[in-house]
Amino acid sequence: MVLLPHSCYLCCYIFRMDDPYSNEFMAKFYRCANVYVAPYQSEGFNLPVLESIASGTPVIVPRYGSTDDFTT
Repeated sequence: MVLLPHSCYLCCYIFRMDDPYSNEFMAKFYRCANVYVAPYQSEGFNLPVLESIASGTPVIVPRYGSTDDFTT
């Protein structure tokens, strides 16, 4: 998962998250991001993309993937 936050207390340009975080932290992090990038080849439903969209953050996903049902 790669998030690119802008003006937030989590200031950084690229932040890779490997450890689990609380739902509250993730919601705040999604809202602070300029964009959510999910570079995958064969992923299941891909809930983080949907969570990012729900937080109002634009997403970048590959074409013809599992997210085609809810991204345009």
